[in-house]
Amino acid sequence: MGVFIFLCMFFMPVLSNAQENQRKEETYPLFSHLDLYCSFFLQENALPETKISGAEREDEKILFSDGDVVYINQGLKDGLSEGQLFLVLEVGRSISQRGHLMFMKGRVRLFTLEENHALGMVEKSCGAVRIGNFLVPFKEKEGLVGRDEGHDVFLREGEGASGNFLYIENENVQIGRGHRAIIDLGRQHGLVLGQQLLIFRRSEKDSPLKVIGNSIVIDVQDQSSTIKILSSEDAITTKDKVRLHNPSS
Repeated sequence: MGVFIFLCMFFMPVLSNAQENQRKEETYPLFSHLDLYCSFFLQENALPETKISGAEREDEKILFSDGDVVYINQGLKDGLSEGQLFLVLEVGRSISQRGHLMFMKGRVRLFTLEENHALGMVEKSCGAVRIGNFLVPFKEKEGLVGRDEGHDVFLREGEGASGNFLYIENENVQIGRGHRAIIDLGRQHGLVLGQQLLIFRRSEKDSPLKVIGNSIVIDVQDQSSTIKILSSEDAITTKDKVRLHNPSS
């Protein structure tokens, strides 16, 4: 019996490592519906003109969810159409004069339109919808099945453009796997939805760069992007940086 237990203990790490390597090669959905439509991004341009101006039951409550009817401040003369779907956005604080944080709160579908206003119904809310929330036309994003490219990579100095963290989810001091953040790289830097970015830092002034995690782009603006952390070996802070996996390819 003692020999049997010894053999089991000897081989368990080997099997565990093999399973871990297999897991790294497996493909899976790299971001979810919540990542795409219930996350946040940086509004770099002027705030939208379309907004929720009232609600059918505003005398009873101030927070609205699926099935509630809301009033829209624009109508037919503004180009709105029946059945049109909008993404609901709540404006947050400004970030370094770059723009405003925008938090996705669900969708509103228009069902009755007049010349100067419209009625809409809240669909798939992922947070409290309020009077004053902004609306932008809803754009479907494709999901992505793939694998975490990992962060077992050596980075050389000056190899590819590096980006900085502008905001991390919930204003936390540090984040890890599954959390989201905004960085200062976007379309103008060649980023696209689904691209994976390494997260790295320099521990000391003259020490080499240390890669500590991997992430994926879940929203892209002109000069900023929202990323989701896929894996990390240490807590990530706004002092860390990001870089493309293969900047020279």
